[in-house]
Amino acid sequence: NYDIAGGSISLLAMLATSNVVIGAGMLKSTFITLGVALGANLVNQWYLAPKATDVMMRRYDLENANQQSTDEYKKLAGAFGKFHGLSSLVNLVSLCAAFVHTGRIAAVLATGAAI
Repeated sequence: NYDIAGGSISLLAMLATSNVVIGAGMLKSTFITLGVALGANLVNQWYLAPKATDVMMRRYDLENANQQSTDEYKKLAGAFGKFHGLSSLVNLVSLCAAFVHTGRIAAVLATGAAI
């Protein structure tokens, strides 16, 4: 599952780079950035992805029963779009936070800061 992997990677990044960021005086900003990534992954894992999957399965049931023209199907299609879109947005936030963190670490290493 992507969300579990993303959360684990965010936590591992916090631990693995702690020496670099402590040496560069970036501890607070690093933990905020990676905390955002971890929080986004947890929201996605425990709320958005399960909701999107539930709505998708209910919509598939209606499709299998040839009920695509019902109001319920249209409501489920809209709900799926909402949850799937939010899930994608949260994943993008997490990815951006990871890029910011990577850029900070690269800048510290490029300047030759003590590790």
